[in-house]
Amino acid sequence: MIDQSLEELRALTLWGVVSDDINGLSTGPDTRANWQSIVGTIARELPQRGPRDQAVLWHRLGYIALVMGDVRGKAHEAFTRMHERAAELGDRRLRALAALGLARVHDTLGERHQSLAFAEEAEGIAKETGDTRLLALAFNMEAQFYKETGANQKAHRLYEEMARIAERIADSELGMASAIGMGRTTSMAQPFTAMAHYERAIEAAKQSGDLYALAVCYNNLSDWKINTGQYEEAIALREESMRVSERLGHPEGKGRALIGIAKARTLMGDFDAARQLLYKGFPTALSVGDVEGELHSSLNLAYLYVQAGDVPRASQMYREVLERSLAAPDHACAVFAQRALAMLANGETPRCAILPENPLTRELSEDELATVTGGAQALHMTYPTGDRVW
Repeated sequence: MIDQSLEELRALTLWGVVSDDINGLSTGPDTRANWQSIVGTIARELPQRGPRDQAVLWHRLGYIALVMGDVRGKAHEAFTRMHERAAELGDRRLRALAALGLARVHDTLGERHQSLAFAEEAEGIAKETGDTRLLALAFNMEAQFYKETGANQKAHRLYEEMARIAERIADSELGMASAIGMGRTTSMAQPFTAMAHYERAIEAAKQSGDLYALAVCYNNLSDWKINTGQYEEAIALREESMRVSERLGHPEGKGRALIGIAKARTLMGDFDAARQLLYKGFPTALSVGDVEGELHSSLNLAYLYVQAGDVPRASQMYREVLERSLAAPDHACAVFAQRALAMLANGETPRCAILPENPLTRELSEDELATVTGGAQALHMTYPTGDRVW
C-alpha cells in the first residue's frame, strides 16, 4: 500500500512542472527524497503514456540519474531517448530541454565540446521560438564551457545576461542560478564579490527548498573561504554540503565535499587527514564520472606524494592530469599541472591546488592578482589544445 507522501511524490513526479526547472527537478526537499521509489513509479507509468508524456518522463529520469551519480549510463540514455522522441514528435522545446540534459552529461564527463554543441542546439531553438527562459538555460550551459576552457570573462557575461533575463521575467530560480554562475566566474582578485554572489544564492536556495543548489553553493563558497585563509569556515561549509548531498542521495556532491575538505586539511599541514579524505573522495569522483573532481583530487594527491618524497609518482600524476585536462579541455588544471611539472624539474615544490600564494584579505586589481598567483599565462601560450587555431 502506497502511503500518502509517496502518492504525492508520484503526482509531482509525473505531472508537475519538473521539466521547466533549472535542474529538471521539482524544488523542495519532499520531491527529492526516495529516488528509487520515484524511478520505479516512472518506469511503471512509461509504457502506459503517450509519446509526449514519455519524453517528459525520460527528462525527469535523466536528471534523477544525474543526482544519483549514474551519468554515463542511465542519464545519457534517458536524455538521448528524450532527444530522439522529441525529434519524432516535432516538439522543438522538448528537444532543446533534452539537448540541455545531454550538455550537462557531457560536461560532467569532461567531454566539453560535445556539451557546447548540445547547448548551442538549445540556444538556436530558443531564439527561433522566442523562448526567453529556454535561452537563459542554454546560456547557463554555454557559460560552463567557456569557464572551463579559460574564457572566464565571456562566461561571466553570459551569466550576467542570464540574470537580466531572470529579472525581466521575474524568475527567481534563474536568478539563483545566475548568482551561482557569477560566483564561479568572478575573478580570483575579487573574493568578497564572489562570496556575496553565493550568499545571495544560498538565501534563494533556502527559500525555495532547493537542496541541490544549496549543496553546490556551500561547496563553491568553501573554495573562496580557502582563498581568503578561512580554513575552518571552509571545512564547515563542505561538511554541510556533504550532509545535504547525503540527504539527496547525491554521490558527486559528497565526493566534491570530501575533496574540498582534503584541500583545506592539506593547507593546514594535516597531510594524513587529507590523504584519508582523498582516498574516499577520489574513487567517488571516478565512480560517478566527475572529471572535475577527479582532476582536483589528483592534483592534491600529487602534492602529497611530493611532500612524502615520492617525486616520480607525483610527476606521473601531474602528467596524467595534464593529458586528461587537455582532452576535456580544462584550462586551469592543464596550466597548473604543466607548471607543476616544470617546477619539479627545477627542484621546486608546486602548490597543492589552484589558489593564491597567500590568502587574500582584500579585493585586488588584475595586475596585483598576477603577482600573488605566479602570473599564469593563457593555456594556448604554454601548451596546444584542441581549441587552438593553428
